[in-house]
Formats: sequence, C-alpha cells, structure tokens
Amino acid sequence: RRRIVAAQAVAPAAAVFNHSCSANAHASVTLRRGRRPVVTVRTIVDVPAGAEICISYADASRPVSARRETLRESFFFECACARCVAEAAAAARPA
Repeated sequence: RRRIVAAQAVAPAAAVFNHSCSANAHASVTLRRGRRPVVTVRTIVDVPAGAEICISYADASRPVSARRETLRESFFFECACARCVAEAAAAARPA
C-alpha cells in the first residue's frame, strides 16, 4: 500500500530560486520527524556557467491557463516566462 504525503514547508534556502515553467532544476524537500527539513535542488538539464537556475512553482505538465491560475492563487504573480508567453499566444491564435 502506497502512502502519499502532501506538505508545504518554509525553506529559506529554496526561496532564492526563481520560477520558470521551463525550469532547469527541480527542488524536493525531505521531511523527517524531529529533524529539520532537507531541501535538495538538482539540475534537470545542462546549465551553462553563469545561467540562472530556476525551478517550477507549478505543475509544468499542465496547460498554461492552469499553471498561471496556480501561480496567481498560490504565489500572487502572473507568469510571463518565455514558455507561458509562447503558449498563451498560440492559444489565442484562431484555429
């Protein structure tokens, strides 16, 4: 039997990463009873030296409208990353 745990944590170390729907890294939090949370950030693509490392604050597999709604409601900003701009423009074009 699988147990699924959903949680939110205050992790100041992870707060330094900006959002992109085309993230080049993934952050995960390991919670252990009685111990501090451990934040692990791993790149998911090759990142050139000096490039900004970004994580996705929303489920990047969802459509642009759903991602933007999540980001508005949970993080209080309208995403204008390159992926969102391109997908929104494509959705607005007549078929």
